[in-house]
Amino acid sequence: MALIAITCGDQLSQSGKIWKDLLTERESSSDRSALIHGGGGGRCRMFLWVAHLRGTPKRYFHASVSVGHRLFSFGGFCRERTDLDECNGDRIGVYVFNTVSLLWAKLPPSSSSTLEVSSARCCHTAALIGDAVYIWGGIVNIEMEEEDGRSATIEGEYCGALYAFDVVTHAWFKPGGVSGTPPRERLGHSACVLGTVMYIYGGFNHLTGYTDDIHTLDTATMVWSSRSAVRGTPPPASLYHSATVVGTRIFVFGGLSGADQRKHCDGVGVLDTESDRWLSPAVRPRSARQMRRPEGRRCHSAFAYRGELYVCGGLTFDRSFNDCWKLDPETFSWRRVEATAGCEAGTFTMCCCLVGDHTVLFEEDTSDDLYVLDLDPGLRTLCKLAVIGHGLERSGLPHDVRWELAAMTTTTTSNG
Repeated sequence: MALIAITCGDQLSQSGKIWKDLLTERESSSDRSALIHGGGGGRCRMFLWVAHLRGTPKRYFHASVSVGHRLFSFGGFCRERTDLDECNGDRIGVYVFNTVSLLWAKLPPSSSSTLEVSSARCCHTAALIGDAVYIWGGIVNIEMEEEDGRSATIEGEYCGALYAFDVVTHAWFKPGGVSGTPPRERLGHSACVLGTVMYIYGGFNHLTGYTDDIHTLDTATMVWSSRSAVRGTPPPASLYHSATVVGTRIFVFGGLSGADQRKHCDGVGVLDTESDRWLSPAVRPRSARQMRRPEGRRCHSAFAYRGELYVCGGLTFDRSFNDCWKLDPETFSWRRVEATAGCEAGTFTMCCCLVGDHTVLFEEDTSDDLYVLDLDPGLRTLCKLAVIGHGLERSGLPHDVRWELAAMTTTTTSNG
């Protein structure tokens, strides 16, 4: 960190105030925090958009997980007619984004037997447990009917088969010895993981409609269980909501309501997995400003970071969002988070994966944009953003810093 500041010092003396301001801002707080712009008061971490790249595979209603410094994206539907065969084939497409090189790559077709490989699908979920990604739900044999320039109706066959993908060998397999009571096939549900257990919640089934049931798959025993004995009042049945693990609780937010299909849920449901009970938390905002909360929405992204829940993006029938909100799980008060350096994305459906202290977000549908949000930026990141933002000379910087600067500002491509 210090090396960058010293190296940049002489050649960038004309911009000394920039470096001084950055250093003062970063080190003025003993907890290494800074005021979030528009954050609603109080002291919070500074968030910075550090990269905006293009070249992301154009898929929507896909499913993604992060593994180390890589992000795996499975399936999804593509509006481009040239890609329809891949989105409708007997083998699901897998793309990998490297968060170090900031490059996409398409994995070659698996050598596994066709019977062992998931067929192309969308509206499914992916859950990482150990070295395996479990793919479940969604629809296959997809057909699309255009409705206007922006929207389309997607139809297909509901799928309840369970497949797994080994992130080390890149081999597909159908888990053996699976028993118990699996959930009915569906789309628009959520999947999250606690230990070796995958939780499936909600979604839509063509026979039963919207559902608020819970099923679990214990991958240690490969037993499916229906959690019908869970007590308390669940959140409204919905699809395209989010379910996020914070500690031993699962936080369900948003989604299109099954009770009123023109309404989007804006409440938070909390499942305590230790007591098998839906909680009804009391919201205790510390100020009038903290009474604000995100509007109801669907197809958003959510992640947990340092014990707090974050919700980004999403859409309703008449608007899309590019906002980000944080929920304090103790007070159940929301705060809007405004990251610096700006994100001009008009967010539609965003896929979001947490990689260390960074969140990788990439838009779905016809956009090929990808954004990287640094949740705990250090001095190195602040200096690189100053170089980019002020067009400062780079030739005297260390090679690795010049490479990182180039990666942050260069269009990425996929080899597929």
